[in-house]
Amino acid sequence: MKKILEYLMVLFTISIISGCGFVSQSAEPAASPAGRAHKVLIAYYSQTGTTEAAAKEIQKQTGADIYRIKTQLVYPKNAPGMLNQVKQEYVRQIRPELESTVKKFADYDTVILGFPNWFDDPPMGVFTFLESQKWHGKTVYPFVTYGLGGFGSSLADIQKAAPDAALGRGLMLHAGAARKAEQQIAGWLTAIGLADK
Repeated sequence: MKKILEYLMVLFTISIISGCGFVSQSAEPAASPAGRAHKVLIAYYSQTGTTEAAAKEIQKQTGADIYRIKTQLVYPKNAPGMLNQVKQEYVRQIRPELESTVKKFADYDTVILGFPNWFDDPPMGVFTFLESQKWHGKTVYPFVTYGLGGFGSSLADIQKAAPDAALGRGLMLHAGAARKAEQQIAGWLTAIGLADK
């Protein structure tokens, strides 16, 4: 028993040091209809390019389709101005309009959802995306890029915004390591059964 605890502590320490970690959820992935392969979409929101870099690495490793969640909002270039605007979006719970929609969203049964952690939640544009889709029979595998807080309250918020979706195992990537996270991404994709074979 002592050896098992020591082993678990080593794994936990490695995940903290490397700036990544897996988060498991109890929901089982939705099954694809008989005879049909999983159709996977990577949907991501990125303001600085960090989450986009991770999303593109996931696409490289899976061959999945990719969609950028982009709103029509314009953010100030300076950090204090941007943070103030983002905070006001959360306070007012706005749902910004998206620049485009996913074509044939119904064809996908698996969605890899990426976003940065802003104030312990996904950006408000992610909520617009989640709330504008039909999620029955789909599984969401979230990944987050963060400076502090990992997923924060994002997993509960995703479940609330898309209650018909199954929520699968997530991946946390520290923003400082997200642009060079090939191995962490590969391990996660293998663990959730989406690694390109």
